[in-house]
Amino acid sequence: MDPLARLQDLLRTLFQLDTADLDFGIYRLYHLKRQELDTFIDEQIPQSVQRAFGQVAEEQQAALLEEVHDLQNQVRDWLGDDALASDGSVQEEHRDAGGHALRELLADYEAKRNALQQVEATEAQQIEVFNHLYAFFSRYYEDGDFIPKRRYGMHETYAVPYDGQEVYLHWANKGQHYVKTGERLRDYAFTVEALGGPYRVRFQLVEATVARENTKGETRFFFPRPDSITYADKTLVVPFEYRLPTEEELQRHGKNARGQAAILEEALDPILEAVPEDALALALKGIVRETEKEQVSLLLQRLRHFTQKQTSDFFVHKDLKGFLTRELEFYIKDQVLHLGDLRGDLPAKLRIIQVFRQVAEDIITFLDQLERVQCRLFEKKKFVLRTDYLCPIQHVPRELWGEVLENDAQRAEWRDLYGIEGTLDETFLATHPTLVVHTAHFPEAFTLRLLAAFDDIEEATGGLLVHGENYQALTLLQGCLSNQVKCIYIDPPYNRQGDDFLYKDRFRHSSWLAMMYERLDAARPLLREDGVLFASIDENERSNLETTLSAVLGPENRVEELVWAQNTTHSQSPLYSTNHEYIEVFARNRPATERAPAMFREPKPGYTEVIELVEELNPSYPSISEVEAQIAALMDRHREEYEAELREAGLPMDEDARRQDPWRGIYPYKHAEYRDAQGDFVPEDQARGAHARICVWQEADASAPAQKQSESTLDPSDPNFRFYQPLHPVTGKPCPHPKRGWAWPYTWDEGGRSSFQGFAAQHRIVWGEDERKVPRFKRFLHEVEWNVAKSFFHDYTDGEKQVAALFGRAAAFPNPKPTTLVSRFIAQTCAAEDVVLDFFAGSGTTAHAVIALNREDRGRRRFVLAEMGAHFDSVLLPRVQKVMYSPDWKDGLPTVDPQLSLQGLAPEWMERTPRLVTILRLEGYDDSLSNLSAEDTLSAEAPRAEGFRQLLDEDQYRLHYLARLPLEASDSLLDVARLAHPFSYRLQVLSDEGPRESPVDLVETFSLLYGLRVKRIETWRNDADGRAYRAVRATKRGGQRVLVLWRDMEGLDPAVERTFLEGRIQGYDEVLINGDAAVPGVQSLDPLFKRLMEAGEA
Repeated sequence: MDPLARLQDLLRTLFQLDTADLDFGIYRLYHLKRQELDTFIDEQIPQSVQRAFGQVAEEQQAALLEEVHDLQNQVRDWLGDDALASDGSVQEEHRDAGGHALRELLADYEAKRNALQQVEATEAQQIEVFNHLYAFFSRYYEDGDFIPKRRYGMHETYAVPYDGQEVYLHWANKGQHYVKTGERLRDYAFTVEALGGPYRVRFQLVEATVARENTKGETRFFFPRPDSITYADKTLVVPFEYRLPTEEELQRHGKNARGQAAILEEALDPILEAVPEDALALALKGIVRETEKEQVSLLLQRLRHFTQKQTSDFFVHKDLKGFLTRELEFYIKDQVLHLGDLRGDLPAKLRIIQVFRQVAEDIITFLDQLERVQCRLFEKKKFVLRTDYLCPIQHVPRELWGEVLENDAQRAEWRDLYGIEGTLDETFLATHPTLVVHTAHFPEAFTLRLLAAFDDIEEATGGLLVHGENYQALTLLQGCLSNQVKCIYIDPPYNRQGDDFLYKDRFRHSSWLAMMYERLDAARPLLREDGVLFASIDENERSNLETTLSAVLGPENRVEELVWAQNTTHSQSPLYSTNHEYIEVFARNRPATERAPAMFREPKPGYTEVIELVEELNPSYPSISEVEAQIAALMDRHREEYEAELREAGLPMDEDARRQDPWRGIYPYKHAEYRDAQGDFVPEDQARGAHARICVWQEADASAPAQKQSESTLDPSDPNFRFYQPLHPVTGKPCPHPKRGWAWPYTWDEGGRSSFQGFAAQHRIVWGEDERKVPRFKRFLHEVEWNVAKSFFHDYTDGEKQVAALFGRAAAFPNPKPTTLVSRFIAQTCAAEDVVLDFFAGSGTTAHAVIALNREDRGRRRFVLAEMGAHFDSVLLPRVQKVMYSPDWKDGLPTVDPQLSLQGLAPEWMERTPRLVTILRLEGYDDSLSNLSAEDTLSAEAPRAEGFRQLLDEDQYRLHYLARLPLEASDSLLDVARLAHPFSYRLQVLSDEGPRESPVDLVETFSLLYGLRVKRIETWRNDADGRAYRAVRATKRGGQRVLVLWRDMEGLDPAVERTFLEGRIQGYDEVLINGDAAVPGVQSLDPLFKRLMEAGEA
């Protein structure tokens, strides 16, 4: 293959023209621009080389010609006017004339004259340029992505751009956005030109039909379903299952990539046999690529591409032009211009360099244009497509109950989720106040009336569930959550075989680092100054995670590495059986975290239960013996429950298990007494009259600390003496002191310092029956509510069993974390109204943990979860709905009946159920790409494209505007002109059935971007013209009152609007409206909205 053809093949690969038959996303744009791309490769590049050589030749020729003329004049001055022949050469008789200076002049003249004759480009020089272009661009391209490996030399040697830091984190994909994070392509389609066509072929993912318990292995594969192929309207739909193989399939196909290849090859003939159109089947059989090893048909090529796109990562470079331009300069110095060239034909080499640089820069500009389109779409804030709410029926206005009961979808969901049988009527709703109404089943008008019932929507909202890619969710929430989150818990993919993290085989760890770094960096601004992040991980990526967290949050903000011991045994392990995982803990600002007194403290296990027991007993003022008997019974019940948990986990109740009993520290608190409001001791027969409260205590050691004490503690004449012998209050004889002496002096004159005498006066000393026993100290339970959290802990709770209990089936979600684990970290760090964030939400464990903890300690913490997978709707959302309805479940049914008592009283946990949970569904990156080729985009782009073609030449249009103009015309970038009709704004989004039009929730999108705390959402109606206004009453973080108004501007009369609004907008610090308004003090939100969508900074 000649150098030009080889370069053109590479460029076709770089521009992905081998996928131009694909009919979705960026590929559809390539398909529509195919002719322009071909022209750039086949015509513009070769012509650019030729023109560049011609331009260089002209420049060099002019310079040399001037030098030759100057030298000719000098020769004539030396030798006379007849020294040169008619062709410019030196006359024969003068060539050896004169001295050394003249001979040098003549030699210089002849050299310049010869150079002038050779300045025309040779074919060899053009070939050298093509070879350099191929060599340069091919080194950075691999499997559809640019990998920014900074080369050093011509072999596999690389240079890392070290910046002088003590520790510098670098990875192969640094400087790129990791785009593919587990989302399956919802629309994969390509067109086939054939007789009777064109035809369209779609690959569609469907639910697996093989039960999980019948599958083997850890790696899932794509299995085509030829038996379920459908054909209609010249469209062939081929279903795929993505699942684990059966044992027989594993034996037949093998593992990993070889297994997937074998599955596809086996499915070729059955798929073709299922195609009803002979012309389409023949076209799909057609050979598109042939090698020594195989012939690849169109169908096999597309099957392979589909599975590869589904199971490998995808990157978008943040600054492709800057990177390649810097690399180009290094390549020229290192590979093109060598020191040896200085002794050769340097002018020729400089011509090659000049042409190579010029053409390479054109290709870089063109590549960067395509990459910038994708980068802008990835970085821009995503629209909220839909906003729904979960709301317990107890907070739904009674006047809406009729509509709720008439909604078939809502009733069906209740029966499915909660196992409700029998009649659903208003009586049932009244006695089951935690029945969750899901507004997705209702029209928008219902949702607006529901929201209007809340005086402060922000305050009522207990959680936010975001269905979207986590990086996009984090950037969208910057405005409303910046510096608001107290605790982040994440359980990212562990990047081990069998999980859903996608990567290139050669860049497994690099892809994971790229994904994690960018998302952690986006999450950092959301943390409060005293906020903390917990990240679960195992040994596979532990060191990389810690290094990444240090790079994002700073090594000085590392708090601890926790070790979670689990009840797991891997008997087939060739080495150790690993039964622990890690949790890396980092602070946003460690000094601020250390100043918070309750941080990393956790309630003493059993404390709450004992305190609740005595609070329940206190009003009847029972005898102390009865109180102590009740405490003992409570502790016995816990021991029985603990032993039952161990049995269920298959563990013995041995000494090690007793040491791990969470109540181990509470068991010694088995004594009780009465004390009044001032803390003074009250005899039990006087307790009722003194309104005394029950205090629980244990006997504690009164010894001095086990460390070297001051010399004064040994001196009997010193007030600080610690080896005194107090007199027994009954026998009057001296009691022994502890071996280390007492913790306090016997007495102390200065007020405020503890002393034995002072504690004795407070009845805080526990005396023996006689003087032979060392007196002990009463330590009250209410004084030791908190434990310092430990870095090593056991938690044998099974997260999979928790989820199975909720859904009544096993394997509803793989490897969920138990709620007890997440609750531990929330309790250690969060006060009653703090915000908890989880942007790898999985099955929704964090939301479950927050709801459960709030019910336990009467908190009002809020959760924010982001998840993009299909399990958002199949597991996460139903889990939140179930937990809101009832706290305990078994076999998919509630074990605690969420029903009012016969007296109409609600248990307290019902009052702690979130009043509102918001559900946001975001535009995806693939949706943004899809809008590049939407009909509205193309029709808006066409006149602008024609204008640029006329303004510029065709080459410049292709270089700078071919892909940029469709981007600027795309609705994904917010078409400000369409804000005149905000409730009709629509985007093309991808669904399982292909592209479809979807409405966009501009109101919610703007409120989030602007960081508004929404208090009320109201509907105003102007009777003068019937126009409806959506009024959002809100505050900004600084407390400024903001009113945002939205209305359709069709047929708007400014005077009528002014009359209507002037009396309604008083008392606000800022009033914004879509479009323009002729109302004093009202500003257009349009430019602000546009800026926030692309920058996000309010």
